[in-house]
Amino acid sequence: MTEALTRIQPEGLTDALYQRASQVFSEQELTDVVFSIAQINAWNRLGVAFHTEIGSMDKLMGLDSVQL
Repeated sequence: MTEALTRIQPEGLTDALYQRASQVFSEQELTDVVFSIAQINAWNRLGVAFHTEIGSMDKLMGLDSVQL
């Protein structure tokens, strides 16, 4: 589902894939998953648009102290 929503194809999210996802997730979980995918895609696209250097936000987000 993540790939289908990230790499949007002409057919979009197929009914078959949606049905498979709805068998695994409740309606609320499915909504949460779709919005999470959309948010992460938005962050990634903003990073591309503004030529953000990978890891440049780690200190601001406090990630430099968790040693990822």
